[in-house]
Amino acid sequence: MIFYCTTRVDDYHKVGISETLGGVKKRLTTYRSISPKIQILFFTEVANAEELERSFKNKFQSFRVGRSECYRLRPDIIFSHVLKFIHREHNENVLRKGQFIKRKKVKAFKLLSIWRNDRFHLSNYYLDDGYRGLDFLNNRTSDSFKFEDANNPISSYDLNNNQLYYWDILNGFFPLCEISEYYKRDKEGEIIEKSKQSILMFADLSSKNKFNEFNKIKKSFLIQYYKQKTHNAQLTLFKNFIKNNFKKKIFKKTNPYTFFQEFIYNCIKNSKPELLKGYLARTDSLYGDYSNAHKILRYSGKIRNIFSETNYNLNRNRLSKIIAKISYYPIDEFYEIVKELIELPPFYSNHDFDKNKSELLRKIRRILISHNRDAYKIIDKHIEEYKKNYDNS
Repeated sequence: MIFYCTTRVDDYHKVGISETLGGVKKRLTTYRSISPKIQILFFTEVANAEELERSFKNKFQSFRVGRSECYRLRPDIIFSHVLKFIHREHNENVLRKGQFIKRKKVKAFKLLSIWRNDRFHLSNYYLDDGYRGLDFLNNRTSDSFKFEDANNPISSYDLNNNQLYYWDILNGFFPLCEISEYYKRDKEGEIIEKSKQSILMFADLSSKNKFNEFNKIKKSFLIQYYKQKTHNAQLTLFKNFIKNNFKKKIFKKTNPYTFFQEFIYNCIKNSKPELLKGYLARTDSLYGDYSNAHKILRYSGKIRNIFSETNYNLNRNRLSKIIAKISYYPIDEFYEIVKELIELPPFYSNHDFDKNKSELLRKIRRILISHNRDAYKIIDKHIEEYKKNYDNS
Protein backbone atom coordinates (compact mmCIF):
# COMPACT_ATOMS: atom_id res chain seq x y z
CA MET A 1 0.00 0.00 0.00
CA ILE A 2 1.06 3.59 -0.66
CA PHE A 3 0.79 6.23 2.08
CA TYR A 4 0.68 9.82 0.88
CA CYS A 5 0.51 13.34 2.30
CA THR A 6 -0.73 16.29 0.27
CA THR A 7 0.59 19.82 0.16
CA ARG A 8 -1.16 22.24 2.48
CA VAL A 9 -4.78 23.24 1.91
CA ASP A 10 -5.73 26.23 4.09
CA ASP A 11 -4.13 25.23 7.41
CA TYR A 12 -4.08 21.44 7.09
CA HIS A 13 -2.55 18.51 5.17
CA LYS A 14 -4.58 15.54 3.98
CA VAL A 15 -3.15 12.03 4.43
CA GLY A 16 -4.37 8.77 2.94
CA ILE A 17 -3.53 5.35 1.52
CA SER A 18 -3.99 3.70 -1.86
CA GLU A 19 -3.03 0.44 -3.54
CA THR A 20 -0.87 2.12 -6.21
CA LEU A 21 0.55 5.46 -7.29
CA GLY A 22 -2.09 5.45 -10.01
CA GLY A 23 -4.69 5.25 -7.25
CA VAL A 24 -3.06 8.20 -5.51
CA LYS A 25 -3.32 10.14 -8.77
CA LYS A 26 -7.09 9.45 -8.91
CA ARG A 27 -7.46 10.76 -5.36
CA LEU A 28 -5.44 13.83 -6.31
CA THR A 29 -7.77 14.48 -9.26
CA THR A 30 -10.75 14.33 -6.89
CA TYR A 31 -9.12 16.70 -4.39
CA ARG A 32 -8.43 19.22 -7.15
CA SER A 33 -12.15 19.76 -7.67
CA ILE A 34 -12.00 21.54 -4.29
CA SER A 35 -8.40 22.79 -4.26
CA PRO A 36 -7.02 23.08 -7.84
CA LYS A 37 -3.37 23.62 -6.83
CA ILE A 38 -3.05 20.70 -4.41
CA GLN A 39 -0.21 18.21 -5.03
CA ILE A 40 1.40 15.27 -3.24
CA LEU A 41 4.09 16.38 -0.80
CA PHE A 42 5.57 12.91 -0.14
CA PHE A 43 4.66 9.22 -0.40
CA THR A 44 6.06 5.83 0.51
CA GLU A 45 5.14 2.15 0.51
CA VAL A 46 3.98 1.00 3.93
CA ALA A 47 3.18 -2.38 5.41
CA ASN A 48 0.05 -2.25 7.60
CA ALA A 49 -1.06 1.02 6.03
CA GLU A 50 -4.46 0.84 7.75
CA GLU A 51 -2.69 0.77 11.11
CA LEU A 52 -0.69 3.86 10.13
CA GLU A 53 -3.98 5.65 9.38
CA ARG A 54 -5.35 4.58 12.77
CA SER A 55 -2.19 5.81 14.48
CA PHE A 56 -2.82 9.30 13.08
CA LYS A 57 -6.38 9.23 14.44
CA ASN A 58 -5.15 8.07 17.86
CA LYS A 59 -2.00 10.13 18.30
CA PHE A 60 -3.13 13.38 16.66
CA GLN A 61 -6.85 13.33 17.42
CA SER A 62 -6.67 16.91 18.78
CA PHE A 63 -5.22 18.11 15.46
CA ARG A 64 -7.75 16.29 13.28
CA VAL A 65 -10.22 18.30 11.18
CA GLY A 66 -13.63 16.88 12.08
CA ARG A 67 -13.85 13.21 11.10
CA SER A 68 -11.74 13.64 7.98
CA GLU A 69 -8.20 12.46 7.24
CA CYS A 70 -6.96 16.06 7.43
CA TYR A 71 -4.63 17.25 10.18
CA ARG A 72 -3.45 20.68 11.28
CA LEU A 73 0.15 19.58 11.61
CA ARG A 74 3.45 20.79 10.24
CA PRO A 75 4.70 18.63 7.34
CA ASP A 76 7.87 17.64 9.21
CA ILE A 77 5.74 16.32 12.11
CA ILE A 78 3.68 14.22 9.69
CA PHE A 79 6.83 12.95 7.96
CA SER A 80 8.54 12.16 11.26
CA HIS A 81 5.54 10.17 12.49
CA VAL A 82 5.43 8.11 9.27
CA LEU A 83 9.18 7.52 9.46
CA LYS A 84 9.09 6.34 13.09
CA PHE A 85 6.08 4.15 12.31
CA ILE A 86 7.98 2.42 9.49
CA HIS A 87 11.00 1.91 11.81
CA ARG A 88 8.88 0.85 14.79
CA GLU A 89 9.48 -2.17 17.00
CA HIS A 90 7.02 -5.01 17.27
CA ASN A 91 6.70 -8.00 19.57
CA GLU A 92 7.50 -11.47 18.32
CA ASN A 93 6.87 -14.79 20.06
CA VAL A 94 9.91 -17.01 20.70
CA LEU A 95 9.06 -20.71 20.45
CA ARG A 96 11.10 -23.78 21.36
CA LYS A 97 9.85 -27.15 20.15
CA GLY A 98 6.49 -25.57 19.50
CA GLN A 99 6.23 -24.19 23.03
CA PHE A 100 6.03 -20.46 23.84
CA ILE A 101 9.16 -19.27 25.68
CA LYS A 102 9.00 -15.48 25.69
CA ARG A 103 8.29 -12.40 23.62
CA LYS A 104 11.07 -10.30 22.19
CA LYS A 105 11.11 -6.89 20.55
CA VAL A 106 12.25 -6.84 16.93
CA LYS A 107 12.22 -4.46 13.98
CA ALA A 108 11.08 -5.24 10.47
CA PHE A 109 13.49 -4.54 7.61
CA LYS A 110 11.37 -1.63 6.41
CA LEU A 111 12.47 1.72 5.03
CA LEU A 112 10.92 4.81 3.46
CA SER A 113 10.92 3.51 -0.11
CA ILE A 114 8.91 2.24 -3.05
CA TRP A 115 9.23 -0.70 -5.45
CA ARG A 116 8.60 0.48 -8.99
CA ASN A 117 9.17 -1.43 -12.24
CA ASP A 118 11.24 -4.02 -10.33
CA ARG A 119 13.52 -1.31 -8.99
CA PHE A 120 13.87 -0.43 -5.33
CA HIS A 121 13.74 3.36 -4.91
CA LEU A 122 15.14 4.42 -1.52
CA SER A 123 14.33 7.79 0.01
CA ASN A 124 17.12 10.36 -0.04
CA TYR A 125 16.48 10.69 3.69
CA TYR A 126 18.90 7.78 4.17
CA LEU A 127 21.30 8.62 1.38
CA ASP A 128 21.75 12.35 1.99
CA ASP A 129 21.98 12.78 5.77
CA GLY A 130 18.42 12.78 6.98
CA TYR A 131 16.12 15.76 6.53
CA ARG A 132 18.69 17.60 4.44
CA GLY A 133 18.21 14.99 1.74
CA LEU A 134 14.57 15.92 1.22
CA ASP A 135 13.69 18.92 -0.91
CA PHE A 136 10.43 19.68 0.88
CA LEU A 137 12.21 19.70 4.27
CA ASN A 138 15.64 20.91 3.19
CA ASN A 139 15.46 24.18 5.12
CA ARG A 140 14.57 22.61 8.44
CA THR A 141 17.02 23.30 11.28
CA SER A 142 17.11 22.19 14.89
CA ASP A 143 15.46 25.34 16.19
CA SER A 144 13.30 26.56 13.32
CA PHE A 145 11.29 25.39 10.36
CA LYS A 146 10.45 27.29 7.21
CA PHE A 147 7.36 26.09 5.37
CA GLU A 148 6.69 25.84 1.70
CA ASP A 149 4.28 28.36 0.22
CA ALA A 150 0.92 26.65 -0.31
CA ASN A 151 0.79 27.95 -3.87
CA ASN A 152 4.43 27.28 -4.66
CA PRO A 153 5.75 24.21 -2.79
CA ILE A 154 9.48 23.69 -2.48
CA SER A 155 9.05 20.20 -3.92
CA SER A 156 5.99 18.08 -4.64
CA TYR A 157 4.46 15.62 -7.12
CA ASP A 158 1.57 16.24 -9.47
CA LEU A 159 1.79 12.56 -10.57
CA ASN A 160 1.54 13.26 -14.28
CA ASN A 161 2.10 10.46 -16.79
CA ASN A 162 5.83 11.20 -17.02
CA GLN A 163 6.27 10.77 -13.27
CA LEU A 164 4.09 7.67 -13.16
CA TYR A 165 5.26 5.77 -16.24
CA TYR A 166 8.45 7.20 -17.73
CA TRP A 167 10.73 8.63 -15.07
CA ASP A 168 13.48 6.23 -14.00
CA ILE A 169 14.34 8.46 -11.04
CA LEU A 170 11.72 10.05 -8.79
CA ASN A 171 12.48 13.26 -6.95
CA GLY A 172 13.35 12.47 -3.35
CA PHE A 173 14.33 8.85 -4.15
CA PHE A 174 17.16 6.99 -5.82
CA PRO A 175 16.99 3.44 -7.31
CA LEU A 176 19.45 1.08 -5.60
CA CYS A 177 18.64 -2.20 -7.31
CA GLU A 178 17.11 -3.69 -10.43
CA ILE A 179 15.65 -7.21 -10.68
CA SER A 180 15.14 -9.15 -13.90
CA GLU A 181 14.26 -12.75 -14.70
CA TYR A 182 15.99 -15.24 -16.98
CA TYR A 183 14.58 -18.52 -18.37
CA LYS A 184 16.06 -21.28 -20.49
CA ARG A 185 14.05 -22.45 -23.51
CA ASP A 186 13.46 -25.91 -24.93
CA LYS A 187 13.98 -26.94 -28.57
CA GLU A 188 10.56 -25.56 -29.49
CA GLY A 189 11.48 -22.22 -27.99
CA GLU A 190 9.08 -22.60 -25.07
CA ILE A 191 10.10 -21.31 -21.63
CA ILE A 192 11.25 -23.95 -19.12
CA GLU A 193 9.62 -22.78 -15.88
CA LYS A 194 11.98 -24.69 -13.59
CA SER A 195 14.97 -22.93 -15.13
CA LYS A 196 13.92 -19.55 -13.75
CA GLN A 197 16.69 -17.35 -12.36
CA SER A 198 16.34 -13.93 -10.78
CA ILE A 199 19.17 -11.53 -11.55
CA LEU A 200 19.74 -8.79 -8.99
CA MET A 201 21.82 -5.75 -9.88
CA PHE A 202 22.37 -3.72 -6.72
CA ALA A 203 24.42 -1.01 -5.05
CA ASP A 204 26.81 -2.40 -2.47
CA LEU A 205 26.67 -0.05 0.54
CA SER A 206 27.93 -2.61 3.05
CA SER A 207 30.58 -0.34 4.61
CA LYS A 208 30.82 3.35 5.46
CA ASN A 209 33.46 3.87 2.78
CA LYS A 210 31.31 2.21 0.11
CA PHE A 211 28.30 4.21 1.29
CA ASN A 212 30.14 7.53 1.04
CA GLU A 213 31.77 6.65 -2.28
CA PHE A 214 28.43 5.68 -3.81
CA ASN A 215 26.92 9.00 -2.73
CA LYS A 216 29.70 10.90 -4.48
CA ILE A 217 29.16 8.93 -7.68
CA LYS A 218 25.38 9.39 -7.38
CA LYS A 219 25.62 13.18 -7.07
CA SER A 220 27.92 13.39 -10.07
CA PHE A 221 25.59 11.12 -12.07
CA LEU A 222 22.49 13.20 -11.27
CA ILE A 223 24.15 16.37 -12.55
CA GLN A 224 24.74 14.68 -15.90
CA TYR A 225 21.35 12.93 -15.86
CA TYR A 226 19.35 16.15 -15.64
CA LYS A 227 21.46 17.78 -18.34
CA GLN A 228 20.20 15.26 -20.90
CA LYS A 229 17.62 16.65 -23.33
CA THR A 230 15.65 13.46 -24.05
CA HIS A 231 14.29 10.56 -22.04
CA ASN A 232 16.19 8.07 -24.22
CA ALA A 233 19.47 9.83 -23.41
CA GLN A 234 18.63 9.70 -19.68
CA LEU A 235 17.71 6.01 -19.95
CA THR A 236 21.01 5.17 -21.69
CA LEU A 237 22.96 7.07 -19.04
CA PHE A 238 21.10 5.28 -16.26
CA LYS A 239 21.70 1.83 -17.78
CA ASN A 240 25.42 2.61 -17.97
CA PHE A 241 25.33 3.75 -14.36
CA ILE A 242 23.85 0.40 -13.30
CA LYS A 243 26.37 -1.51 -15.40
CA ASN A 244 29.36 0.35 -13.95
CA ASN A 245 28.32 0.75 -10.31
CA PHE A 246 26.00 -2.13 -9.35
CA LYS A 247 26.99 -5.65 -8.33
CA LYS A 248 25.35 -8.74 -9.83
CA LYS A 249 23.84 -11.62 -7.87
CA ILE A 250 21.85 -14.59 -9.24
CA PHE A 251 19.03 -16.28 -7.31
CA LYS A 252 17.44 -19.61 -8.11
CA LYS A 253 15.26 -20.16 -5.04
CA THR A 254 15.78 -17.27 -2.62
CA ASN A 255 13.45 -14.28 -2.98
CA PRO A 256 15.63 -11.42 -4.32
CA TYR A 257 13.17 -8.76 -3.14
CA THR A 258 13.33 -9.90 0.48
CA PHE A 259 17.09 -10.38 0.26
CA PHE A 260 17.73 -6.85 -0.94
CA GLN A 261 15.40 -5.15 1.54
CA GLU A 262 17.18 -6.88 4.42
CA PHE A 263 20.58 -6.19 2.86
CA ILE A 264 20.04 -2.44 2.38
CA TYR A 265 18.45 -2.11 5.83
CA ASN A 266 21.55 -3.64 7.41
CA CYS A 267 23.78 -1.39 5.30
CA ILE A 268 22.06 1.70 6.70
CA LYS A 269 22.06 0.23 10.20
CA ASN A 270 25.82 -0.22 9.89
CA SER A 271 26.61 3.23 8.43
CA LYS A 272 23.82 5.51 9.71
CA PRO A 273 21.98 3.83 12.62
CA GLU A 274 20.71 7.19 13.90
CA LEU A 275 18.40 7.39 10.85
CA LEU A 276 16.51 4.23 11.88
CA LYS A 277 14.96 5.48 15.11
CA GLY A 278 11.37 4.33 15.50
CA TYR A 279 8.53 3.96 17.96
CA LEU A 280 9.09 1.50 20.79
CA ALA A 281 6.82 -1.51 21.21
CA ARG A 282 4.31 -1.60 24.04
CA THR A 283 2.89 -4.67 25.74
CA ASP A 284 0.69 -3.16 28.44
CA SER A 285 -3.03 -3.78 28.45
CA LEU A 286 -3.90 -0.20 27.54
CA TYR A 287 -2.20 -0.31 24.13
CA GLY A 288 -2.24 -4.05 23.54
CA ASP A 289 0.45 -5.03 21.04
CA TYR A 290 0.67 -1.57 19.48
CA SER A 291 3.76 0.61 19.47
CA ASN A 292 4.01 4.13 20.83
CA ALA A 293 2.84 5.25 17.39
CA HIS A 294 -0.69 5.03 18.85
CA LYS A 295 0.03 6.82 22.13
CA ILE A 296 -2.21 9.87 22.34
CA LEU A 297 -0.42 13.18 22.11
CA ARG A 298 -1.84 15.20 24.97
CA TYR A 299 -3.10 18.52 23.67
CA SER A 300 -1.81 21.72 25.23
CA GLY A 301 -1.17 25.28 24.13
CA LYS A 302 2.57 24.63 23.87
CA ILE A 303 2.19 21.48 21.77
CA ARG A 304 -0.41 23.18 19.59
CA ASN A 305 1.99 26.03 18.83
CA ILE A 306 4.92 23.71 18.16
CA PHE A 307 3.15 21.03 16.12
CA SER A 308 0.48 23.02 14.29
CA GLU A 309 0.87 24.49 10.84
CA THR A 310 2.27 27.97 11.57
CA ASN A 311 3.03 29.29 8.13
CA TYR A 312 4.03 32.95 8.31
CA ASN A 313 2.16 34.03 5.17
CA LEU A 314 -0.95 32.18 6.31
CA ASN A 315 -0.92 33.89 9.72
CA ARG A 316 -0.29 37.26 8.10
CA ASN A 317 -3.24 36.80 5.75
CA ARG A 318 -5.55 35.78 8.59
CA LEU A 319 -4.39 38.72 10.66
CA SER A 320 -5.05 41.07 7.76
CA LYS A 321 -8.61 39.80 7.44
CA ILE A 322 -9.21 40.18 11.17
CA ILE A 323 -7.83 43.73 11.30
CA ALA A 324 -9.78 44.73 8.19
CA LYS A 325 -12.98 43.50 9.81
CA ILE A 326 -12.46 45.11 13.22
CA SER A 327 -11.30 48.39 11.68
CA TYR A 328 -15.01 49.23 11.34
CA TYR A 329 -15.67 48.61 15.05
CA PRO A 330 -15.99 51.52 17.51
CA ILE A 331 -12.56 52.79 18.54
CA ASP A 332 -12.57 51.38 22.09
CA GLU A 333 -13.62 47.92 20.93
CA PHE A 334 -11.11 48.12 18.09
CA TYR A 335 -8.30 49.00 20.49
CA GLU A 336 -9.14 46.18 22.90
CA ILE A 337 -8.86 43.62 20.09
CA VAL A 338 -5.68 45.17 18.67
CA LYS A 339 -3.99 44.86 22.08
CA GLU A 340 -4.54 41.09 21.86
CA LEU A 341 -3.08 40.86 18.35
CA ILE A 342 0.02 43.04 18.46
CA GLU A 343 2.37 40.20 19.45
CA LEU A 344 1.74 38.45 16.12
CA PRO A 345 4.12 38.94 13.16
CA PRO A 346 3.90 42.18 11.11
CA PHE A 347 1.21 42.26 8.44
CA TYR A 348 0.33 44.24 5.34
CA SER A 349 -3.37 44.37 4.63
CA ASN A 350 -4.72 44.05 1.11
CA HIS A 351 -8.27 43.87 2.41
CA ASP A 352 -11.00 46.49 2.69
CA PHE A 353 -9.81 48.64 5.60
CA ASP A 354 -11.18 51.71 7.39
CA LYS A 355 -8.85 54.40 6.04
CA ASN A 356 -9.08 56.46 9.21
CA LYS A 357 -7.83 53.62 11.38
CA SER A 358 -5.13 52.41 8.95
CA GLU A 359 -2.86 55.34 9.81
CA LEU A 360 -3.56 54.81 13.51
CA LEU A 361 -2.60 51.15 13.24
CA ARG A 362 0.65 52.01 11.46
CA LYS A 363 1.49 54.39 14.29
CA ILE A 364 0.76 51.66 16.84
CA ARG A 365 3.09 49.24 15.08
CA ARG A 366 5.88 51.83 14.85
CA ILE A 367 5.54 52.55 18.57
CA LEU A 368 5.65 48.87 19.47
CA ILE A 369 8.83 48.40 17.43
CA SER A 370 10.65 51.44 18.83
CA HIS A 371 9.40 51.48 22.46
CA ASN A 372 9.20 48.90 25.21
CA ARG A 373 7.91 49.73 28.68
CA ASP A 374 6.15 52.98 27.76
CA ALA A 375 4.62 51.72 24.49
CA TYR A 376 1.05 51.47 25.76
CA LYS A 377 1.18 54.91 27.38
CA ILE A 378 2.18 56.42 24.04
CA ILE A 379 -0.46 54.38 22.19
CA ASP A 380 -3.14 55.54 24.66
CA LYS A 381 -2.32 59.14 23.79
CA HIS A 382 -2.76 58.42 20.09
CA ILE A 383 -6.09 56.71 20.80
CA GLU A 384 -7.35 59.77 22.66
CA GLU A 385 -6.14 61.98 19.83
CA TYR A 386 -8.02 59.78 17.34
CA LYS A 387 -11.23 60.12 19.36
CA LYS A 388 -11.00 63.92 19.26
CA ASN A 389 -10.48 63.93 15.50
CA TYR A 390 -13.11 61.29 14.65
CA ASP A 391 -16.00 61.69 17.04
CA ASN A 392 -18.21 59.47 14.89
CA SER A 393 -15.87 56.44 14.91
